[in-house]
Amino acid sequence: MVTDPIVTTTDLTAYQGGDADSLLEQATAMVRRYCGWHITPSAAETVRLVGSGTSVQMLPSLHVAGITSVTYDGDALTSDDYEWSEVGSVSLLKDGPYFSQLCGYPTKPIVVELTHGYDEALDLGGVILGLVTRAQNSPKGVTRSQAGPYSDYYAEGGFLADDLAILDRYRLPPRP
Repeated sequence: MVTDPIVTTTDLTAYQGGDADSLLEQATAMVRRYCGWHITPSAAETVRLVGSGTSVQMLPSLHVAGITSVTYDGDALTSDDYEWSEVGSVSLLKDGPYFSQLCGYPTKPIVVELTHGYDEALDLGGVILGLVTRAQNSPKGVTRSQAGPYSDYYAEGGFLADDLAILDRYRLPPRP
């Protein structure tokens, strides 16, 4: 069993001290985890997929700039064997040699080298900064304080409805 800690005392001290770098890393990780991919910046990446049982393979991206290579079960495909979509899919062409194989063997590995992600996503930056600001401004996790007739409400850790409206535009759809 793995017993290494997920969070260290150094992490705790940085978080409790309001360390901006630590809070930004955590908020960025929350956003990327919720959306299911890195989103920004645009970067080259190699992804390993398991065949879907159809000729269409969904990539973990909503903004593909280019595909360098596709390998099916160790065999390199040529660009004549597939087409891709900017919104994150690779489709094997019906007249290509791998079309029927892929449909028949959905568990064989597919490796795609691609460049994807947005060059910038300023609205996501706003979500991340909002998360950090709320974490810094919520004293000791308190969500409400009152002094006489005056009360203040603090957002709990996590996303607000406005955040989710932005994040959902970048979130990968559920996969089968």
